[in-house]
Amino acid sequence: MSKEQKFLRIISGEARGVGPSLARGALAALEIPYRAITWTRNKSFDIGLRGVTKAARPVISVGNLTTGGTGKTPVVAWLADRLRRNLNAEIGILTRGYKSTGGESDEAMLLQSLLHDPTAPAVRVFVNPDRVAAARGAIQEHPQIAAFVMDDGFQHRRLHRDFDLVLIDAANPFGFDHVLPRGLLRESASGLTRANAVLITRANEVDEARLSLTKDAIARFKKNAPIFSCSHKLGGFVTNTLPTTRVDSPLRVVAFAGIANPASFEAMLQAGGCDVVETIWFDDHHDYTAQDINRVTAAVQECGATAAVTTGKDAVKLKTVAGIGGVSLLVAQLQLQFTGDDADRLFDRVLGSISTRAMY
Repeated sequence: MSKEQKFLRIISGEARGVGPSLARGALAALEIPYRAITWTRNKSFDIGLRGVTKAARPVISVGNLTTGGTGKTPVVAWLADRLRRNLNAEIGILTRGYKSTGGESDEAMLLQSLLHDPTAPAVRVFVNPDRVAAARGAIQEHPQIAAFVMDDGFQHRRLHRDFDLVLIDAANPFGFDHVLPRGLLRESASGLTRANAVLITRANEVDEARLSLTKDAIARFKKNAPIFSCSHKLGGFVTNTLPTTRVDSPLRVVAFAGIANPASFEAMLQAGGCDVVETIWFDDHHDYTAQDINRVTAAVQECGATAAVTTGKDAVKLKTVAGIGGVSLLVAQLQLQFTGDDADRLFDRVLGSISTRAMY
């Protein structure tokens, strides 16, 4: 169990006993100043005490209220791809690049991999915690960029956005109903008042009654909010080599990953017909070592599994590893599936928000 999983067991209330109870009490005390700080910061932007910079191109932000695990990366990739094809122009992605090294991060590398298409206009990924500076530098270097998608940008309020899309995880919509560090909320759920639309992700992981309750809760914070939904489903497997090769779904697998929501990854594999015989979870954004891979390899051999399976986000850190000791290393392909015509309706709103601004 990773450190993050142990922390989640404490704040969710799953961990029982004197120790976890005392920890929750201490975290609740720290929640008070954190809530005050985030409220003050947001208020300073709301009333104009803090400045907001407008980029030379339209900006669509994809963000969330909670820390990690809502499935932003596939939504960012979907939106950037659809924008470039609709506008027939280059698109820029502005990402913070958590734990980036040399201007690269696992999210950035995954986005570049997902969006590589020589037959379509380029999607360029810019890694910089300062998204204002990133947008300015991007236009200087690539003036042909028509619009920006800001990854994880809901709380990055220094950069003006023309459309704010907020993602809500259906399985844990409001981060255990507490702000950090007692819960997972980066700010109070009242921040949804700033959203132009809400996209509920992983809608297939809950029943209709629970989904309806989440929509009602969203509506209490953002009256008449346009609410859309999508699911993350298994789209198959590819080998972790260049070029990648699509393979048949393995039956027995050892799943491993260093992501914020490994339970959702495991559920996706099981729903896709895999028998997950063992799981090995690392902390989010984990940097793999040879010892880690040996551990995964040993688990595959001991369990009699067909292969080790990981996520695309993890695979970019393991690109040179095709298999060790005769063990196949496969990458699960995530497929974003919108409910009904939600993809078209959401994209129409995005286009409408940027249609009044010059693209060049």
